[in-house]
Amino acid sequence: MTPLAQFENPRLAQALVDYLHTQKVETQVVRLAQQTGDDMLFEVRVPEGQDLERAMAIADDFCKNPNQDKYIAAAWQRNQTVKTGGFDATGVIHWVLNTGPLTIGFLILIFFVQLSVNLGAARFLVGALHFPVNLSDLGVFDLYRLWTPILLHGDWAHFVFNALWWVWLGDKIEKHQGWGRLVNVTLLTALFAHVAQFYLVGANFVGLSGVIYGLFAYVWVVGRKTDIDAFKLPGQLIGMLLLWMAIGFADVLWINMANWAHLFGFIAGLGLAFWHTQSKKADD
Repeated sequence: MTPLAQFENPRLAQALVDYLHTQKVETQVVRLAQQTGDDMLFEVRVPEGQDLERAMAIADDFCKNPNQDKYIAAAWQRNQTVKTGGFDATGVIHWVLNTGPLTIGFLILIFFVQLSVNLGAARFLVGALHFPVNLSDLGVFDLYRLWTPILLHGDWAHFVFNALWWVWLGDKIEKHQGWGRLVNVTLLTALFAHVAQFYLVGANFVGLSGVIYGLFAYVWVVGRKTDIDAFKLPGQLIGMLLLWMAIGFADVLWINMANWAHLFGFIAGLGLAFWHTQSKKADD
């Protein structure tokens, strides 16, 4: 086996492996003990029979700039990590500093809402943030409740799933099109998803999933119609998203899903993407 690169951070080693996998080059991560100290090195190796020359070129590019969107997308696509025994505070700090302030700020907000719900404030927060049961009784000062279900989640698993996708998709929009565009897409997809779910099923729904589907649709279409490389989503990812939506409508899972919110959030994201891209062409 031929060594490609060594990393002290196992996440970097796995990110390189993930991207090489998408390029049809299979590799392995091997743990090595450093000559001094107790820390480990993580070496990426290429077995015989692989395209060594191309693998070395990719590894060289990765080492120069491992934060490129194509490498991050590959890691999400494979959804794998190297298990280690310690907490990498440096990596977390680096991640926070390189994520848009609106994206991080909203993540912190929904985290504290979820934490507060689990610490005993559920009745107050659900009463204040849940979608209204009767729209005819909705006052002017209660209009915020058309959007605030995105702050509530059923449990921690629901929260973590949505939070991860929010950070990945929201940060793309904020970095490449600005925080105003992220606010615009989030609020409009949320409103469309919530109203559809309410009229077709009822007010018993919570979560950010409708917005996540909207962000996915928006990034996907804009990526196909513009030259923003960060918006070029893998086809397998879109297929997985649509399959998950179809499974929800098939009602074969043990969990309740706001399927109409997912569908109409997705539709709203598509519409906004087409509208923004067409508007840009008209301005040009």
